[in-house]
Order: sequence, then structure tokens, then C-alpha cells
Amino acid sequence: MIPEVISGIDNVLLAADTEPLVKRFVFTSSSTAATNPKPDVEFSIDENTWNNACVEAAWAPPPYEDARKWDVYGASKTQAEQALWKFVRERKPHFEVNAVLPNANFGPILSPKNQDASTAGWITGIYTKGLGDYASIPPRKSLALVTDRPLSCH
Repeated sequence: MIPEVISGIDNVLLAADTEPLVKRFVFTSSSTAATNPKPDVEFSIDENTWNNACVEAAWAPPPYEDARKWDVYGASKTQAEQALWKFVRERKPHFEVNAVLPNANFGPILSPKNQDASTAGWITGIYTKGLGDYASIPPRKSLALVTDRPLSCH
């Protein structure tokens, strides 16, 4: 999954870079690109914070168990955003680039058939199926992100 996500961001950026009408590119990622939830643990995040723990766990040798799903997700977000900023540094695109790292998204689901693949489907999923798979998702607190990570580049 991770190489496909990285390839996806590279392909979208390359396509945007060939279109002169593109002025801005916003990559919606996840707070998981920076860190895993750490309930009751105080820690800091800055422009150098990446979720390396997920990357290491996701790329570890087998066995590939269900418990590693969260690590693969986190690694895909981490490595996709790293690819985004690498593209910006190396290619210097003509458009502005931003990354948004929300903790979760709730609201209308644009693709009801894919609602289970999004945090927007959590509420419906818990209501219809109970906690089940959702019980393994760590508790979340708001992250106060103080960073000098480039949020806008030309």
C-alpha cells in the first residue's frame, strides 16, 4: 500500500506541475504523519517530527498481522508527506503547496460506498456495528502543533 500512496502523490504533483492554471496544491494528510496518539503523555512536535515508529513497524518483516494496519496507515501518511516536501524542494513547482494534518474528519460522506475507509464513517460504524475494530484505535487528544515546517512553498 505504501509505494502506491507515494506514487499517487508523485503523480498528482507531476500532473499539477504541467498545468499552468494550478495556483495552489493542498495535501490533506493526517496527524499520524507526525506522530501516533500518546494518551496521557506530554510531548512536542516540530518541523522535524515524523512518525518514524510507524514507518519502521510497517516495513518490518512478517508476520503481517491485523495489528499492523495502523502502522501501515501511519507510514503511508508519513512517507507521502515526505515525498510531497521532497518534490517541492527538488522541483520547485510554480504553485503554492500546503499540507493539512487533521486528527479526524467528521461530516457528510461524499462516497457512501467507501465510508468505512474514513474517519467520517466512524460514527456510523460504531452505531451500526458496535466498537469492534474501532476499539483498537488509540484515544485522541488535540495536538498543539508548533512548527516551522514549510506550510507554504513556491
